[in-house]
Amino acid sequence: MGSLWFFDRVIPMMPLKLLRVMLPHFLSVVCLVWLLSLFSLVVAYQGYTIAFSPLLGLTSITIVIVTGLSYGILVEVFGRLVKRFIGSAEPNAQAATYRLYEAIARSADFHGLILSATDTIKQHLGAAFCNLHGSADFGSKGLNQIEFTSDDLRFLHSLPSGVTIAIESLGSSEERLRTLMHGKRIALIVRFRTAQHSTEQGAVFLLVGAKTNSKRGNSYSKQEMQWLASAADALRTSIERMLEQEKAERHILALRGKANQAIKEQRHNQAQLKSLDETKDEFISMASHQLRTPLTSVKGYVSMVLEGDAGKITPLQRKLLDQAFVSAQRMVYLISDLLNVSRLRTGKFIIETKPVNLAQLADEEIEQLLATAKGRGLELTYQKPSDVPDLLIDEVKIRQVVMNFIDNAIYYTPTGGHISVEVTDKKQNVELRVKDNGMGVPKHDQHQLFTKFYRAGNARKARPDGTGLGLFMAQKIIIAHKGAIIFHSQEGKGSTFGFIIPKTHPEAGELT
Repeated sequence: MGSLWFFDRVIPMMPLKLLRVMLPHFLSVVCLVWLLSLFSLVVAYQGYTIAFSPLLGLTSITIVIVTGLSYGILVEVFGRLVKRFIGSAEPNAQAATYRLYEAIARSADFHGLILSATDTIKQHLGAAFCNLHGSADFGSKGLNQIEFTSDDLRFLHSLPSGVTIAIESLGSSEERLRTLMHGKRIALIVRFRTAQHSTEQGAVFLLVGAKTNSKRGNSYSKQEMQWLASAADALRTSIERMLEQEKAERHILALRGKANQAIKEQRHNQAQLKSLDETKDEFISMASHQLRTPLTSVKGYVSMVLEGDAGKITPLQRKLLDQAFVSAQRMVYLISDLLNVSRLRTGKFIIETKPVNLAQLADEEIEQLLATAKGRGLELTYQKPSDVPDLLIDEVKIRQVVMNFIDNAIYYTPTGGHISVEVTDKKQNVELRVKDNGMGVPKHDQHQLFTKFYRAGNARKARPDGTGLGLFMAQKIIIAHKGAIIFHSQEGKGSTFGFIIPKTHPEAGELT
């Protein structure tokens, strides 16, 4: 499993630079062992030939056999000798490379990555220490263990990148660097830059102390310095990957914090809006109840005057009183809309049904609005059918819907226009339609027309005092009767508003 893990996880991460460093050493050892073995065989063969030349024919077969048998022994012997004297560093380098990439691949955080990698480098080189020195984020993680002055750091930033600098190789012209490295007991320095530390003031330094193993010598070999440069390159790649990962995690945490804060604020705002909405409904309910009583009185007294209870009135007085009565009735319906909206919120909007003739109801509402239509220069027609059956409906609420449809047609149809009201007995239901050739509803407003408080743009200009509640409540009332709204409109050509109520008797109850 260990070897599989190495080839699956470590080899793909290994830069070509490190392979180029390791491969020549490995090949040089193999070639040296082969050459020494071959040379020994040639010398032995020549010795046999000279010593036994009189008996050459007799001994040729013996020489070939001995040579063949001794070649494998010679390869093994010389291989051990080469590994002992000149090749012992190569297997250690391979093992160190394996440990380095194992430490890199298994590190879960930035701090662990640096500590594992530097410890591996330290053990392989037999160094007194191995530290990584970088920008401020390194210091925050406790990795800048060697302190430098600001002048020293500026000087170190001028060093070339990717080159291993050994204190023993420094000449007199680099006396300042020699003094700095000697004072900090640094034997090797490798400077490199990551993608996150791309500026001159953001370089990273790999600092290695002097050797502590006297058996391996006091100075670092060329192969060891090349290996260190390759290890630094691998470490640079891993640091870039880890820093990018930490940056992404911090970004995700920041976004999550902002999202949680936004959700918290949204919930707070929703709670405030809900409280304000409830306060508004309470106010509307209270104000509507208070306005309803005096308006009912005004409407009643105007009706008495129109009927002659206060004496004979002139045609002009009747015309004015008719307008006052219609306006009072419209105000009563508006207050009813406001009360019904409040009741919808509290679940108290109840349909109270009784037998009502829809054709007769429409006739009565049209009668009240004829004077208003005539005053605006409009033709309002209605052919009352005689065979429409009674329906179990809430008379007050359906009357409110009919009045609203006709009233809208009067206000949104220009002078000279025509409005027709039709009540039709179908097989399973009864339909009422109010058709006009007025301004119509723009197409982009039609899908929101029955929304609470919504009014089309051209309607707001023609009638600024509207509330946007009439059509909203009309739809609620018809749905409560198990019916459906009829609506067709084309801007500039007119509209058709109406409803369908089934003949089957819906049960009275609350509208949800």
